[in-house]
Amino acid sequence: MLHVRVDIPPVAEMLEALAEGLVLLDVELMAYADERGIELPELYESGIVYRREPAGREWWETASDLLGLLCPPNEKCGVTDRSGDCEDLAAYRAAELRYFDGEHAVVRIGRTDRGNFHCVVERADGTFEDPSLRLLEIESEKTGIPMEQLADRVTTDTRYTNG
Repeated sequence: MLHVRVDIPPVAEMLEALAEGLVLLDVELMAYADERGIELPELYESGIVYRREPAGREWWETASDLLGLLCPPNEKCGVTDRSGDCEDLAAYRAAELRYFDGEHAVVRIGRTDRGNFHCVVERADGTFEDPSLRLLEIESEKTGIPMEQLADRVTTDTRYTNG
């Protein structure tokens, strides 16, 4: 598998341009899987959960990365904890809205009250959807663990490290 590194200034507009690339890649991966009879589940039905990344790490991952699909046999890339953070989840959701529903949804990136970037999906009708929040709600409903506790959990995925 190909791993790509990109260094850009932390500017929302540049991050949105990069997010658009991830959405387009997810759309292509959905078509690739569809052509081969591989089912990529809808994000909210996928079992994927929201997890923060460890401090100092920022991996932008495709829908197939999160699901562990489309990986050559015997490669480490197929091992995943089925979690993603906001840009992964927003790109997956925007891509599925484009590919399956024909809706031109886009990833929007802004700053939180803490000064961190956060990604959401802007739907074609101008409304906003937060896939991270929705997946936290789903997980909280299933487990009984408060969303606030779940939101602080960090991924255990170590696919691209020696750990």
